[in-house]
Amino acid sequence: MYMAPFGLTPIELNEIYPLSQYEIAVPPGLETIEYAAGQIRDYVMTTDCRGVVLVKNDEIWKGKIVATCRQVCEGKEIPLTILEARTTKFY
Repeated sequence: MYMAPFGLTPIELNEIYPLSQYEIAVPPGLETIEYAAGQIRDYVMTTDCRGVVLVKNDEIWKGKIVATCRQVCEGKEIPLTILEARTTKFY
């Protein structure tokens, strides 16, 4: 999962300090969105993943993450599954 400002993080670490206790501006600014998209692109490009599952929230990420994932998955010829987020709340 992606956790700004920490980047891609294994879900098993989601509840471990400091990942469980931080604050970030919502919605993120354009610079943060671009940075996140770059981190995700670099991760997918440099790992041997067999596919990407993206839970999208265009209200937060303005479609940039979806576009980046589509581009990199097409380039690597791996499947991309896009799911719609049901909430914009952060807990």
